[in-house]
Amino acid sequence: MHSLKMIDFMEIELKSFSLQWVMLFKRKIMKFIKYTGILVASLFYTITHAQTLTVGVVNVQQLLEQVPQAQAATLSLQNEFAEPQRELIAIQSELQQLQETYDRDAPVMGQTERTALERQLLQAQRDFEREQAIFQEDLNIRRNEELNALQILIFQQIQAFAQNQNYDLIVADALYYSNAIDVTDDILIAMQELFAESTD
Repeated sequence: MHSLKMIDFMEIELKSFSLQWVMLFKRKIMKFIKYTGILVASLFYTITHAQTLTVGVVNVQQLLEQVPQAQAATLSLQNEFAEPQRELIAIQSELQQLQETYDRDAPVMGQTERTALERQLLQAQRDFEREQAIFQEDLNIRRNEELNALQILIFQQIQAFAQNQNYDLIVADALYYSNAIDVTDDILIAMQELFAESTD
């Protein structure tokens, strides 16, 4: 008997956005550091020992887990894609039911009827895969838009903090650093205040 492979049931977990958010944003930060690392090294090399540097370090992962803007964007994406997700799940549920009908009835069907059902099942599977791809593409586009906007906002706050507090250099993450130069909480407070102002 000709059998058709049924795709596994998949439910998009929007609740996992927060973890994905941190990982995606951190990759963007690491890419930024990669391209600016030579400039930072050159800066250290050219500054004389007589000059004292004021250096700060920002913990990117902590910021992304705690800034209210990230949490608000996550909730916004959840709400925006809740209905498309429900529609996608409904389409796959129908596909599952069609597969179950085929598995149950195909052995007793005539050749013509069975062939027609196979074609219907294949078309339904193609339709679902197309809708799933559209959903994922739309989700990725919107998530990247939110990530880019948040990245710009955080960089702006870091730059403003550095200028106001007369820092010579602030880096995103490091293998080791003293708590004395950790300015993550300062940036977090600035982001929280900015968010509070925007929601008043």
